[in-house]
Amino acid sequence: MKKMPASALVIADIEGTVGIYDKRQCKQNSRQWEDTRKIVTEDINAVIKGISQAGVENITIKDMHNTGYNILPQKLEKKVVCMQGHYWRPVPMFGKIPVADLAIMTGWHSAPDQPDGFSPHIFHKRIRQVKINDTPVTEVELFAALLGEYNIPVAFVTADKVGLDRIKANLPWVSALEIPKHKLTQKEELVIRKKITSEIYLAIKNFQEFSSYKLGNHIVEVVLDDSVIRWNEESAVETLRKVMAIAVLKETPEVLHSSVMALFRFHSMIRELSFTIWNR
Repeated sequence: MKKMPASALVIADIEGTVGIYDKRQCKQNSRQWEDTRKIVTEDINAVIKGISQAGVENITIKDMHNTGYNILPQKLEKKVVCMQGHYWRPVPMFGKIPVADLAIMTGWHSAPDQPDGFSPHIFHKRIRQVKINDTPVTEVELFAALLGEYNIPVAFVTADKVGLDRIKANLPWVSALEIPKHKLTQKEELVIRKKITSEIYLAIKNFQEFSSYKLGNHIVEVVLDDSVIRWNEESAVETLRKVMAIAVLKETPEVLHSSVMALFRFHSMIRELSFTIWNR
């Protein structure tokens, strides 16, 4: 029998957040983004409540959207670790994977080959589709597979309906909540956030039912506008690294990838600080 979890990792994107219905809200450092940061932080607080009510006190938040500086850590309702900014090694995006018994993925979106979804993409518009073992996936499955190599099961996901349909087909054990992608009243937003809290609580209480998403040896296919890249891979960590390199780093020599990410992170910190000061 599995012991009850003591730690949780929350991986937060923006497009599937409650109250996000216009792509302009997702553009970092835009006029709308100032309000989006508050909205995303409210969602994370709803997540933290559910995790805490289930008896899990050790909580780490990974801010994943764009540069990784979206959440307002000072507005979180309890003391948690908030990881912001992206790294290349040892683990792409994360740097180091924190200790966690389970993961919650909140605010996610559909894949680029799902045009009816809200803001469909995988890392960058350059990628048109990603398949694992000939099955189309979203970003959620890529991160779930990475976490699987660290024996961290994904327990709960929020996303738009189109993305969630695929996620649930590929990760059928995961509890999930559809987030509407139209303008909501404040009362409607409050109702959905309360549901996030309660459903995360229930998902964690059913911890023994979770499974880690382990790929083992697998075939990856990345479809671009003008080409298809296909390879065999043993590690989900390396799959994520290569997909990100194709999407974001493009023709940058591999030896420079860590340095480019460090520069990108530094630039993002300065830009975020400037934006915050300017909008006080």
